[in-house]
Parts: sequence; C-alpha cells; structure tokens
Amino acid sequence: MADDQKVLELIEQAEKEGSTELDLSDSDLTALPSRVTELNSLTHLLVGGNLLTGLPPEIVRLTSLSNLFLWSNLLKGLPEEITELTNLCVLDLRRNQLIELPSRIGNLTNLISLDLDNNELTRLPPEIANLNSLIRLQLRNNHLTTLPKEIGNLTHLSSLDVYHNRLKTLPSAIAELTNLDRIDLRNNELTSLPREFAKLNNLTYLDLRGNHLASLPQEITVLTALTYLDLSFNKLTSLPPEVTKLTRLMNFDLRGNQLPIPPETLADPADVKTIFAAIAGLQSGERLNEAKMLVVGDGKAGKSSVVEQLIHGTFNPKKQTTLGVDLDEMQVLQSEVKGEGEPVKLNIWDFGGQEIQHSTHQFFLTTRSLYVLVVDARKGDQIGNIEYWLKLIESFGGDSPIVIVINQIDQLKGQRPLNLDRKALQEKYNIPDFIETSCETGEGIPALKEAIAREVERLKHVHDFWPREWLAIKRRLKEERADYIPVEAYYKICGEESLNDGDIREFLLGL
Repeated sequence: MADDQKVLELIEQAEKEGSTELDLSDSDLTALPSRVTELNSLTHLLVGGNLLTGLPPEIVRLTSLSNLFLWSNLLKGLPEEITELTNLCVLDLRRNQLIELPSRIGNLTNLISLDLDNNELTRLPPEIANLNSLIRLQLRNNHLTTLPKEIGNLTHLSSLDVYHNRLKTLPSAIAELTNLDRIDLRNNELTSLPREFAKLNNLTYLDLRGNHLASLPQEITVLTALTYLDLSFNKLTSLPPEVTKLTRLMNFDLRGNQLPIPPETLADPADVKTIFAAIAGLQSGERLNEAKMLVVGDGKAGKSSVVEQLIHGTFNPKKQTTLGVDLDEMQVLQSEVKGEGEPVKLNIWDFGGQEIQHSTHQFFLTTRSLYVLVVDARKGDQIGNIEYWLKLIESFGGDSPIVIVINQIDQLKGQRPLNLDRKALQEKYNIPDFIETSCETGEGIPALKEAIAREVERLKHVHDFWPREWLAIKRRLKEERADYIPVEAYYKICGEESLNDGDIREFLLGL
C-alpha cells in the first residue's frame, strides 16, 4: 500500500514552496494523485518504481515540465495529453509494458532524451521523425523487427541503443545520423549491414555482438574514429583485411565466430595489436595444420605399444614402462594423420600411467585436443579407474573427444573381456568410439587410425592461419635440443624473424 500520508505531505510541501521538483518514486502508487497536476511550477516529476497503469488526462496542465520520469510502472499506453507537454526534454518510460507510442509523440520537439528500454514495442511510429532535438534514444529489450526510415531525420542523435530486439535489417537512412557517437545493436538478428554505414564517420562505439553476420561490408573499414568494435558471437568466417586500418581501436572483440584464428589470439579484446597481427596472417600466413593427442591410462595398459603401432607399425614385447613426465621421457612423437582435408601434424603425448604421476597430468591436459584412453581388456574390475580418467580429462580437456582403446585383447586366453556400458558412458562423456586392439597382432590398429583421423579433422582450429613469422619462431624453438631455453634466446629468435613488438612477443610466448 502507498504511504498516503507521506505522499500527501510531499505534495503539500511542493505546493507551499512552489517547488520545481517532486519525487514520488517507490511510493506504491496505483494512480497519480490529482493534486499533482495542479503544481504548475513543476519542471521535474519523478514517479518511477510505482504501480501506475495509466496517467490522468489532467497531466496536460503541467506545462512547465521538462523532465518526466515514469520508469518501472505498469503502463501499457500513454494518454494523448502527454504529447501536449511540449517543454519536455527528458522522458523516461523504461521498464513498463508499452505496446505502442501515440502517433502525436512527434509533438515533443524539445525532447533530448527518450528512454523506452524494457517495454513491449513492436514498432515505432513514423512521426518519431519530428523529434529532431533528440540526442539519446534508448530502445533496448523490446520486440522491434525494423526501424522506420524516418529515423534518419534524427540528425542530432549521438547515442542509439537497440540492444536485444529482433532487427533483421537496418534502413539505409541510418546513414543520415552522422552525429552518432555510439550505437548498440547487440542481440538482434542482423545478417548484414547497409553499405551506407560508412557515412557514420563520428562513430566511436559500435556493438554488434550476438547477431547473424556472416561478413562485413568493406565500408566499415573507413570508420576510423572507432575505439570500440564488438563483433563477437556472429557467424563471421572472414574479415576485410582493411579492418586493421582502424588504428584507434582500444577494444576489438571477435570471439565466438568461425574465423580461422587461434581463440587464444582473440581472448583479450583489448590486445588489439595481436588481433591485428592474426588478421594480417589470414592474408600472408600459413595454416597451422597441427593437433595434439594425449595418450593416457593406467600403468601397463600398453599405451606406448599403441603409440608404436600407430607410428611405426611395429611391436616390441620388451618395451620399457614409460616413467615420469619429464619431456625427455614423455615421448612427444609426431606422425602425419591424413583425414579428408590437408595433412595434419599430430603431436602425440605418451603419459606414464603410475599413480604417483597422476597429480602432474593437470599441467599438460589441454582443451581442443584428442584424448586416447587405453584400458586393459583383461581387467574386468577397472570401471572405477576408467571413470577417474574420464573425469580428469573432462576437468582439464573440456569437451575434447575421447577415444577409448580396449587393448591386449589377444591376452584374454578365454577370460571374459572387459565389459563396459558403452551407451551410458557416451551419454555422460564425449566418447565417439570404443576400439578393441592388440598391439602384438595389429588387430584394431587400422580402425584406431581411422577414428583418430576422423576426430582430428573435427577438432576446431586445427587449420587456423598463423602469421609467417609466428610459425618461423615456432619452428626455430622446435629445433632447439637444450633441456630448457632461456627467455633471452627466445627474444633473440624473435628479433631474427622480424618480430620486434614487445607485446606480441609476450603474447606469442604464452601461446
């Protein structure tokens, strides 16, 4: 219930003092008291955070009003009389239930700021064109599918926010808003931008995240005043190379697209120099064509023998157990896997399986990798160990695929083979295949190679482009045979490969 006495006191005080401002916000009002409309000296009226479902026609008497705040009420419509308040400069109607605006809204020619956020609007009346004093127009969280072409008349507009609507296109007339400094078009359904966007040469802030853009018009690259450009979570597969001419950018967000650029490169939108270097690499660089495969499992399951069969097609029954996790002993091997696309260089990491080493695995398990979990077919009681490995991989490898290899099937000698509830495991983890193998006979190895090739081709960012100098530095580091490489040696190699920017050198070191 409204605190009627307090509201009455506030009105009486304003009446007695001839106040220019009255604040009745958050007073649980269900109707505007009629006495308020008699306070003809009011210039600021705040009635936000109430339960108003309508406004009295008598509001037209408040001819001196310049600021009217009606946020967070239950208004479904506005009386025509509100359009007679021609001295209004600020009208705040956010968080109501407005379905439409009165056509005579265009009478409010002195409006500077109009806030219509969080309503139920499906369209704007063309008469909005008459609000040619508007500097700020807020339309976020409505149901707009288009903007009227008349919006081009709002030539004083500097801020336009249409975040979270249903816009599929923008009118070409938007190009007439040459004073726009900021435009927020997040979370709409835009598939393209009008080429006329190039005329918005005062734009410093452009947010287009969460749309359906598959490409950008070349013209966007002439918006050289931009300091903030968000294109994240669209469907971009390429970019105009001239985008690197936007040298004033301080934030450039391209995450969540389908660009052939390592996601680490795009992880920090503020690192514009590195992002520009990666974009330049799309033109002059080379594809990485590399993937990482981690072979894990309990000790004596035959992991190293599986790797030997995959690489060399041989089997050594006297092969020593892999010990430790030092690089010397982890056998970082390489093999070419040929899938449907270009050949991929597969870096195979063969882990020792002893339990004492398990705590160190977390330092090497990574996302966007292929995992091969080798289990012993003779051990029917190892389901707990299998779940341990699957949970460990999920924790550090994210949604990386896991091929489970049931090895040493030739050693069963009449024993019942390992019985796994394959369907239940596949519902819980990303397991594309179970392959039964024998390293001694070679059984199952061709099927395992085929599964690996298929899954490697499915991995994201395997075929990303890297700038040529990045790849050259990577190759040089790979050729080093020392136990460790001093960072000074890395910097020296960078200089020799013409990478002298300190920020990019530090980023590449992390990558």
